[in-house]
Amino acid sequence: MSWKVRAIAGVLVCFACLLIVYLFFVGRTHTYPVEQVNAKTSNNKEDNSSSEAIHATTSDKKPATSSEPIRNVSPTLGLAKMTEIFEQDVFEDAQREANIAAKRLRWLDIKKRGGTMWGSDKWMKEPSYYKELETPELAEECFSRATFGFEMTIFDDPMLGYSRLEIFHNGFAELFKREDMWKGILHAYDFLSLKLNPKSDLRTIVTVSNHFNAFQRMYHIPSFKEQVKGREAIFLEANLQVLKRYRQYLEDYDPIALGTKGSPGFFREPCSVARVALMLAKQVAPHRYAGIEPALRSVRWTKEQKVEDLRSYINLVIESLDGIVSNELERVE
Repeated sequence: MSWKVRAIAGVLVCFACLLIVYLFFVGRTHTYPVEQVNAKTSNNKEDNSSSEAIHATTSDKKPATSSEPIRNVSPTLGLAKMTEIFEQDVFEDAQREANIAAKRLRWLDIKKRGGTMWGSDKWMKEPSYYKELETPELAEECFSRATFGFEMTIFDDPMLGYSRLEIFHNGFAELFKREDMWKGILHAYDFLSLKLNPKSDLRTIVTVSNHFNAFQRMYHIPSFKEQVKGREAIFLEANLQVLKRYRQYLEDYDPIALGTKGSPGFFREPCSVARVALMLAKQVAPHRYAGIEPALRSVRWTKEQKVEDLRSYINLVIESLDGIVSNELERVE
């Protein structure tokens, strides 16, 4: 056999081997994508913080399709726990109390050695200045900066943020020890919500919204809870007023002027206000609340933050709670 024949035979053998390998893998591709999809769907893990929402979507027997977005985000998530904490007269946890006490001692030691926070040595006034202010004016001083919204939300336990404000901020130290602290917080709801208007810049909108998001954590603080008890109706009205101003802002704001490409500058913050309003509504009119709760808790969103979803939910909460406060005040009178 000549070398040319042998060469041709070798090429044919190589080609045959390549063809066999190719057919082998082509045959496997008919099953592999299905196995891969099944594996992905069987091991699909959603955000653990949305367990209630996940339960609601997975209990529905209809499988999700590509044209049907998954709705597993609940704006009322956390409402039940918040209500439970607010309704508890005493919340005792030895380990938690020890942790708070240890951190307070450390912060007090830092302050004793001249330590400050938030660059406050450049702007914070002496305790005597804040002591002379009426409570509403004191609240305006305290909430004029972003400090409260930041401190009350960076810790898992809101008592830690509250304690650090009390130790390092002369204004909050004065506000938190007053018997009419509730008047200051109530005033803050009003004057801060007035800044929810299209003339405000993005920084103002974000700062104000962070404060409103942080206010929900004040209802975990024993001293504030004690002052709110018996005044639930007026705090419910304050939270509803904030929601109405958020609703109006969403109608009026200009995303181009705000420089956000469509975002209003907030999203979860009005939901925090709504949760407080719903919690207070349960205290003020439990029977009315029981009737509206299922519809509100059934609301589900996709993970994308859609302004229309937020606007619709704010409307639902306002309409659901409409008249509760006036009816309760008439009953009391």
